[in-house]
Amino acid sequence: MSPEDRLKKKIFEFKNKFTIDYKCALASNLIPHITLSQFVLRESNEIELRNMLRLYASTIAALNVDLRGFGRFNKQTIFLKVCQQQEIIKIIVGLKSFINNDTYPSKFVPNFSSKPHVTIAKQMTERQFECAWKDFKSEFFFDGYYAKDMLLLRRNFDEERVRHEGSYKKVELFNFKIGPYYGRQTDLFDTLL
Repeated sequence: MSPEDRLKKKIFEFKNKFTIDYKCALASNLIPHITLSQFVLRESNEIELRNMLRLYASTIAALNVDLRGFGRFNKQTIFLKVCQQQEIIKIIVGLKSFINNDTYPSKFVPNFSSKPHVTIAKQMTERQFECAWKDFKSEFFFDGYYAKDMLLLRRNFDEERVRHEGSYKKVELFNFKIGPYYGRQTDLFDTLL
């Protein structure tokens, strides 16, 4: 799930700061998003998966996603916290119901996000992390967007070396069921700027 362009631009400002100030290689080159799942899929199953995702997405009500403050995983990753953890985890649980081990080569188990977030920088050295975390652990950030879709991405996977290769390519955008938009508290301020 990806934020709207306005919010992506704002997040990229933080990501660029990590690249420039802390020399984090995996910051500004990562497009802001919330990962729901990562998996290895046989090419022969892609059409079936896309059909199921299209059907599943049409049952998901679009939702407000608020990002508030910074969090961390170990001493390698700094991210923006997602306020609507339970709503997004419900979407992930639904994905699990039809993305199962039968669809995958037996040695590759799907990975489902257990803590939805937007990564700012990852694979940081301990020194990079300590400097950045000292500056960002209490940094104020609050913004959000109306999530109305999810995107399937693909990149090559080398089974022998057990690693992904190359960059991601867009496969298909799956639209959620659009429900009433109640707005966010910050929408009023966005119009004043």
